[in-house]
Order: sequence, then C-alpha cells, then structure tokens
Amino acid sequence: MARDWRNGVTSEGSDGSIFDADLYCGGCTDEICAELDKDGKKPEDVNDQSSYDSDEYPKRTDLENEESDSPQHCGMHEKCVNAIKLPCGSKIGAWLGGSLTSDGIESVIESIRSDLTRTDVHARQVGRLWRWLYRDWFDDSRYTDPVEAYSSVNVQIKNFLKRNVYVDLDAIYVVGRTKNKNPSIIEVLRFEVDPDGVAGEPETIETPAEDWKGQKPEDVLAAIIGDNW
Repeated sequence: MARDWRNGVTSEGSDGSIFDADLYCGGCTDEICAELDKDGKKPEDVNDQSSYDSDEYPKRTDLENEESDSPQHCGMHEKCVNAIKLPCGSKIGAWLGGSLTSDGIESVIESIRSDLTRTDVHARQVGRLWRWLYRDWFDDSRYTDPVEAYSSVNVQIKNFLKRNVYVDLDAIYVVGRTKNKNPSIIEVLRFEVDPDGVAGEPETIETPAEDWKGQKPEDVLAAIIGDNW
C-alpha cells in the first residue's frame, strides 16, 4: 500500500506571524522580514512589537496556539517556502496548526463533505487533507452521519437509476437501483474516497424497497451504514 502523503504534513505555525492582514509560516516570515530589512523598513526594536503595526512589519506569534473559524494556511499560498504539494501537483500554503472554534468545526465538516463530490481534484485533495489534520475533532457521531449531497458526483455508474446521493466524511453513497433489475430492491452503493480524492470501486448493499417507505432516507441509510460499514 502506498504511503499516505498526508503523514508528511506538519504544522509550521509555531514561529509564524501576522502581517498586512494575513498569516504566515515561520519560513515565509523570515523572508518577508529580510526583504523589509533590506528596504530599510526594519523597526528600531523588533522585539518591542507594541512599537509598530502589523501592517508595517510582521509580528511574530505562536499560531499553533491560536483559535480560528477556519483552517489556517500560510498567506504566501503556492509560493510558500514550506508549501504543501498535493498529489495532483498543485501547492497550497503551509498548515499553521491551531484549533477550531465550534463554527470552524462546522465549516470544515461542510467543506470536507462537499469536496468529496467535486470534479476539481485539487479541492478533493484539500478536503482529504483537512479530514486528516482535524480528524481528532470529528469523533462525535453527528459529524459522521450521512447528509444529502447536492453537487455533481465524482463517480461513474453505468445502468444505475439514481435516486439520491449522500456523503459522510469518507465516502459517497448512491441510493437507487440497477436498470432492468427488480424494482422492489433498493441498492446502496458505497464509494470510499482515498487520500488522493479518488472514489474506489463501490460496495453494494441490497435492501427491500419497503424499508424506505415512510422513513427519512438519511435514517435508513445511517442504519445500513451502521450495520455494514
């Protein structure tokens, strides 16, 4: 089995900074400071951060101990000296660590779920990265229950009459039935998504159509998932 690329991603925020309304990792902060110093913009006393504004010169801070409403990445983006290279070849700024607010957790959960079905491989891989980086925050079952997906589905299904599509944090579930097959059978196809954002071959569970009548589909699906996966 190939090594999970996400294992190599670590926080680079312990010696980061706030500068010009953005956040930067320690390596990029060093480069920004060097450029400003060369241009004669170095404060008289760099260690006295109260003597200058963060719009003028980076203020060092331990970003790993900060709380935010969203995942924090270096503001240099793909040009970051510690940039994270995704399997698709694109880059994003270094992860700066830190914890998430309750709103931040909800926002990340929504992003992870929606990214599963995106056609954009970059977005899917960022979603898989966040799933890994914040995995310890998502133990509560309310985060792993399936929810209906509204975006286009990044899986190929031949001769399948789709009824609904759902996602949890790691898989796509397609509910429907195979064309020309017994209409009294409802099938659930589970596509597990790997760290590269690729949906694998589906596992299939057949259920009686009667089980779905008069029930919330999410509840029926959650029970099927709990019994089978």
